[in-house]
Amino acid sequence: MRLSVLISIGLFVVGAFVFLLQLWFSFWSPEILYKILTTLGVLLVVVLVVSFVSKEAKETERLNDGHDL
Repeated sequence: MRLSVLISIGLFVVGAFVFLLQLWFSFWSPEILYKILTTLGVLLVVVLVVSFVSKEAKETERLNDGHDL
């Protein structure tokens, strides 16, 4: 698996874990929980976008070099 996929899965699992911890044990105030989940969500989106853009750049480079799929 690509590293970006593993990082994305890890961020999603951490977000779910934080949510469940808050649901059952109320470790954080609602404002802190919102900040934590928003940060994890933004990091997840950034990893997915960077992964997609790098994949597309590699495919474009391959097509421009004449090495068709």
